[in-house]
Amino acid sequence: PADAGSYTVSVIHPDDTAALTNMGSFVINRLSASPTRFSVTAARGFEQVFSINVATSAGTGAGNIRVDATPSDQPSGNLPAGISLRNPGTLNLGGGQSGTIMIGLTGSASAAETGTIVLNLFANESGGSKRATITVDYRLSSPTPALYAVPTQIDTGAAQGTQANETIVLENRGLVDATAVVVQLLDLSNNPAPAWLSFATAPNLGTIVAGLKTSVQISVAPPATVADGIYTFKMRVTASNAVGGEIPVSVRVTQAGFGGMQFKLADIYTNTNDRAGNPILGLSGATIRVQSETVFAVNQTATSDSRGEALMTNLPTGRYTFRISAPNHADASGRILIKPGVNGLQEAFLDYTLVTVEFTVTETTIVDRYEVKLQATYQTEVPAPVIVMEPGAINIPDMQVGEEYTGEISLTNYGLLRADSVAFTPPTGDGYFKIEFLGQVPTELAAKE
Repeated sequence: PADAGSYTVSVIHPDDTAALTNMGSFVINRLSASPTRFSVTAARGFEQVFSINVATSAGTGAGNIRVDATPSDQPSGNLPAGISLRNPGTLNLGGGQSGTIMIGLTGSASAAETGTIVLNLFANESGGSKRATITVDYRLSSPTPALYAVPTQIDTGAAQGTQANETIVLENRGLVDATAVVVQLLDLSNNPAPAWLSFATAPNLGTIVAGLKTSVQISVAPPATVADGIYTFKMRVTASNAVGGEIPVSVRVTQAGFGGMQFKLADIYTNTNDRAGNPILGLSGATIRVQSETVFAVNQTATSDSRGEALMTNLPTGRYTFRISAPNHADASGRILIKPGVNGLQEAFLDYTLVTVEFTVTETTIVDRYEVKLQATYQTEVPAPVIVMEPGAINIPDMQVGEEYTGEISLTNYGLLRADSVAFTPPTGDGYFKIEFLGQVPTELAAKE
């Protein structure tokens, strides 16, 4: 059952072992599907797409590879009511090749909450014979909004008698609109925040359409009567049809008109090992220069350490521009806001220059004729793959028994080499929660994939 490939049948005569007579040949062409069992969770009325990886053995390949749900092969003898499948097309694969078939599953409002569909894999070369069987266990849920905030916390500062503004972006990553969205500023005892901490925009946000964002601005204006110190609040987000949440808000009130900025620099070598096998924690040796946008004479320069970090302190409050440069890297620039009594955080990624082009011009003996020579230098010391999982943290909302929460994780290879043997395991469930993938994590990630 495991054999596959091209075979030759030959005959050797006992009296002449050197003579080999080729009598013919045949091919055993095997077609496999992976995975053979799926767990799919879909919102009612919305299509959930999953992929089936198909591979052929060494041989002649297979044509018109397709997936079909045969009614007689279903557990109930018929296709589940209210479930529709979208099969976008077929595959044609040569020997030893692989491809992907995308399947879309949609459940109507009348479909059963759970069920199973059996899919069969067919190809022209085998007629009506099944080449593989894929079992899909599905679960349907009601579509809901999903509100996300960026940033997930506010750390700001202001001097007495001055004003600072912060912006939080709320995004609805759910499938339906979030209605009656309201934001509140509260202290840690759930009492209204003092008047000097308020919204610069209307707190009643109304409806946030699925897939869209809205901005919330917070104004910090402590009067002279507020003592120096760190004040902690929270911004509460509620909606009539969505699970809300709370965003920590920390305000440092100080008479000092100075603050600082912590820079954290990275490049394609970050999180890989150097030649000695030691981990590279950041981009070291980079030059960082900041300059005030209002008083040009106010500027400061620093160099990143072995961790790719540099701390600038005692900067007068206000807006600054920054520029970061490093050998063999493209410059990075931007704007920062220095807040009183606060050391902010600014992360930056510098692109590595892999190809440099130089040219020389040589004048010839013919008037107005020149020879231009281009020389390209390629950087061959490329780093290992860098796999990054985003987001780095997932906050599961308060849930009732029987509720289901669906999220998404992105795995990206930011390195310049393909990552092989990729393995990713979800957290182990317990007596209260079950965590599972709805699809298959690829075993390899190409560069920049």
